[in-house]
Amino acid sequence: MKSTSRSVSSLGEFGLINHLTKQLPIDRSVACGVGDDCAVIQKNRNTYQLLTTDMSIEGVHFDHKKVKPAEIGYKACARSISDIAAMGGIPRYAVVAFAIPKTLPVRYVNDLFKGIKKCASLFSVSIVGGDTSQSKNIMIAISVVGDVEKKRLVLRRGARVGDGIYVTGTLGGSIIKKHVSFKPRVHEARFLTHHASIHAMIDISDGLVQDLGHILKSSGVGCVIEEPTVPVSRDALRITRHDRHTALQHALYDGEDFELVFTAAPTTGVRLQKKWSRKFRIPLTRIGTIMSKRGIFIRSKKGTGKKNYKKDKGYTHF
Repeated sequence: MKSTSRSVSSLGEFGLINHLTKQLPIDRSVACGVGDDCAVIQKNRNTYQLLTTDMSIEGVHFDHKKVKPAEIGYKACARSISDIAAMGGIPRYAVVAFAIPKTLPVRYVNDLFKGIKKCASLFSVSIVGGDTSQSKNIMIAISVVGDVEKKRLVLRRGARVGDGIYVTGTLGGSIIKKHVSFKPRVHEARFLTHHASIHAMIDISDGLVQDLGHILKSSGVGCVIEEPTVPVSRDALRITRHDRHTALQHALYDGEDFELVFTAAPTTGVRLQKKWSRKFRIPLTRIGTIMSKRGIFIRSKKGTGKKNYKKDKGYTHF
């Protein structure tokens, strides 16, 4: 079948990305291009520049009838800042482009932009430009530039056999509130890279299983997740009326938690958890182990009947 006759849905979101980017021209200043949370560019001898962009679209990422305009703006900015955090970096600058219906009240647009500015100010990010246009629906695209010391850069592709798998915070049920109020884990990521050798990391935007799957694929490894250790959120339990088994499915597959999942040597992880508990209120939990056998295995409380999730589950656009 010719590519011109195929639909986007036949490729899937990540298949489409691979299709479009497999032969992109890049120069020697690009240390890491497509395939991670941010592009990584040589800045100077000791520092990389990080580049990322995200779109927030009405009907896909938010329902303007259910969330406030300031929450929409905050989320749009926080999503890109979370990408910088996933690389161990510090966000510096942002450009904001949005398309809106011409009938939208000015007050609504003011509130939307207040949300963007609120998030930017939390992380000392300067908004330095952008663009506006007309559209039937609200669309916001925010690009963020950041920096990271070369020794503190963390990619997806560094996971090693035997590594522990760790996650910040709790997971699942983000639809109740967290998806528009999460705080990007910039400070937490900086703490992690300062106090430990983090081998691989990603933020959880499309679900734990799917995003962890990106680390595994990039690193050429597999993993086992210990089901009882997965930190299920109160909101996931609330959705399921405190049914732990069903709530666990939300923790594994719900998107937009924007917590960090990373790998590190087990001995490193033990020391790190002790230091973490003295610094942050949110938990840092070991949920599994990297292994050589490909795939994602979930081990139950009884320790029997491993289930192999060969196909990534979680949110995809196509």
